[in-house]
Amino acid sequence: MFKAYPDDQVVRGVLRAYPEGGEGYTAIDIGCGAGRHTKLLLDLGFSVKAIDIDNKNIQDTQNSLKDCEINKKLSCECKDFCEMNEKETYDLAIAWNFLYAYNHTVNDCLERIKKIHDLLKPNGKALFSLKSTDDIFNRIFKKDCNGLINNTVYNVPGNIFLSKKEVVQLMDKVGFDIDYLEKFSRRHTLNWKELCSNKEWETTNLELFEDWYAVCAVKNK
Repeated sequence: MFKAYPDDQVVRGVLRAYPEGGEGYTAIDIGCGAGRHTKLLLDLGFSVKAIDIDNKNIQDTQNSLKDCEINKKLSCECKDFCEMNEKETYDLAIAWNFLYAYNHTVNDCLERIKKIHDLLKPNGKALFSLKSTDDIFNRIFKKDCNGLINNTVYNVPGNIFLSKKEVVQLMDKVGFDIDYLEKFSRRHTLNWKELCSNKEWETTNLELFEDWYAVCAVKNK
């Protein structure tokens, strides 16, 4: 059973990019997790390659889809995306909850976007999620709440926050035209005791909303 339904932004993004469905098209789900977006793509008719660096995620994806007819259009591989040397190209790439989590600098993010660009066929499309500079964690990490924040827990190198202008610049530099760029929020349950160095605080969980960008980009060169 899948751990979660696909994100609304991914459902809308794929249907907007391929309103007639994915029959006859290929897609790659980068950082597929437990396969929630992989299944969406298969349901829409795409032939899908799902990759993830975590073998457990690949096993979960395969197990969840092993009895489905659509499984015939699926290939899975446990692989570090950064080390991929893929010769095959795709009509669609999904990098959802991926780019922000595996970067140390904005240049790292740029290199990963470039690699995704190279995986696409001419006029191929990509769906990205990227964290906004308006995100509460960006504000927390900058201010550090007067020393209350335990940055070893949440302020990991992977948390890259971008302004709308920076997103546009990154896409343009790589060779993507932006079809749309939309901001959205996502609820996040925070373990406050883990986050804060003040162990006397009673609150254990806090509901916050993260700020993200949903980007659909089209390969232009």
